[in-house]
Amino acid sequence: MVELNAKRSQKGQLFSLDFIIAIALTVLAMGMLLHFYEIAVYGEKEAQIQNEMNLIAFTASNVMLGTNECNLENAFEDQGYRLHGCSRTTNFASITKSELLVPDGFGCYITLDGAATTSDCTTNETSKDAVVLERAFLAQSGGSITKEDYEKCIAGFSCPGFTKSSLIVKVWKE
Repeated sequence: MVELNAKRSQKGQLFSLDFIIAIALTVLAMGMLLHFYEIAVYGEKEAQIQNEMNLIAFTASNVMLGTNECNLENAFEDQGYRLHGCSRTTNFASITKSELLVPDGFGCYITLDGAATTSDCTTNETSKDAVVLERAFLAQSGGSITKEDYEKCIAGFSCPGFTKSSLIVKVWKE
């Protein structure tokens, strides 16, 4: 009898099936957590780049439209009025990429009613990772405008001396 008990203790089971299953589930759970972390970090990085390009495109369009704001009659600017969404397009071609605050490492393509506008941003990139921002505005052809005429224009009535235009700013990471 003593011999039989000695043989059992020498040939005991090294790992139980429950222990092996528990280890496998633990390794699987850790792998899933690491995969989730990797996806989250990648998504966060892509969102940061997308937000940066959106900000660059919006800033460039604001600079373009704010460079030549429309003229108001009777010095309404002195009374606090500004013509948002109204611009003269006379010197858009002379604005440089650095004046548009587009940093190095980013490309841009800016069009006004379908035609390229600035000398520095004329290369059209067909990358699917580009941000495209379209801004509609009133383009003043000459003279000045009264407050009442401007209010009629933005309400959709007739606008003598103004045309509805579209500024499209496309930005991508080079």
